[in-house]
Amino acid sequence: MSRAAALAVLKIVVTAILLYLFIRRTDFAGVAAALSQLSLGLIITLTFLNVTGLLISAYKWHMLLPESRFKGLVVACFASYYIGLLLPGQFAQEAAKAYYLSLGESPRMHRIAASVVVDKIISIIGLLVVGCVGLACSSTLLPRALAWLFLTFTLLAIMMLFSMRVTWLYSLACRYLGYLSAWLPTRQKFFGGGSRVLDAWHNYSKNIPLLVGNILVAILYQVIGVSMFYFLSRGLQVPIGFFDWSWIVGSLTLALFLPLTIGGLGVREGTLIGVLAMFGYPKETAVALSMVAFSFVLMLAIIGAALSIGNRIQRRSNSIAPQV
Repeated sequence: MSRAAALAVLKIVVTAILLYLFIRRTDFAGVAAALSQLSLGLIITLTFLNVTGLLISAYKWHMLLPESRFKGLVVACFASYYIGLLLPGQFAQEAAKAYYLSLGESPRMHRIAASVVVDKIISIIGLLVVGCVGLACSSTLLPRALAWLFLTFTLLAIMMLFSMRVTWLYSLACRYLGYLSAWLPTRQKFFGGGSRVLDAWHNYSKNIPLLVGNILVAILYQVIGVSMFYFLSRGLQVPIGFFDWSWIVGSLTLALFLPLTIGGLGVREGTLIGVLAMFGYPKETAVALSMVAFSFVLMLAIIGAALSIGNRIQRRSNSIAPQV
């Protein structure tokens, strides 16, 4: 069995175990009753916000890669959700974005890779900033350690974003990659590419207006994600406030970074069950909420699969088309 197949099997097993542990003894009649409260208008609104969020994410990426076509970035974002269901963790999803963009007319691969790294760090900053605001404005009595955790992670993410702006740190990283390249000559091409990625990251870090603008767009993207959970919870008769959802969604997203399961199944349910229990809501409500949240991820993945297959067919047709 190949490593990829073994990893897929492992993910399926872990997913099944976590789902069993978290949703056993769940009253699925209660889950169905909760879902029946959702109106068609709410579902249409959530679908609109879901697609709008992806377009904003693509625009945020386009700010870092203005030489790329916006359409290509949108397709890559959709396709990354499709790959994200198959590969472990959100970082694999980011790698999929870079791969799909590299298949079309695009900048050099090191520019794409650097833009993906910077874009992900900025997305995390936006996530944490909105979470920090939510914790500061929430009326719920929460552990102080949670606020310190969010604040610490926010500062670390900002430091990481601007780390390549520090000349001695940038030089040290490049020198280290040079040592690795000399020590492992068979991987010289890989480490050489890593040096070019660091160089592109270094250039990004010097463009303060670009990065600040990108962080603001990342915050807008996160607010849309929080709004989806807020409206969905209202539809399920769960009146948790917007500011509480700000840190809940942040905590959930950080938990989903763990490359354990398919599409975050099991991790998402466990996190929501634990958090909603703090507010006194039953497991059935959390499972219903999780099912709808996953359905919107699945929707983006299905669109991504269709676009990916369509692009593959088009590339194959272009490759066999007679040259004039």
